[in-house]
Amino acid sequence: LFFTDGVSEARGARDRLYGLNRLKSFLSANIHLPVKDLLDGLDADLESFRQTQPQSDDITLMALRRL
Repeated sequence: LFFTDGVSEARGARDRLYGLNRLKSFLSANIHLPVKDLLDGLDADLESFRQTQPQSDDITLMALRRL
């Protein structure tokens, strides 16, 4: 997974960061998904985490799966 810092630095309630630990947990729980579903799920998790906080930085995601 390749991503810009807008992913790990996304802000949620009480100004908390999404962070690398949450990203790793999401990936561990969803690594079995096809790449498109993994990226869609991560995007949805980020959106849910931010709640009403505006997106404050660019978010770029790219995933590759080696067969």
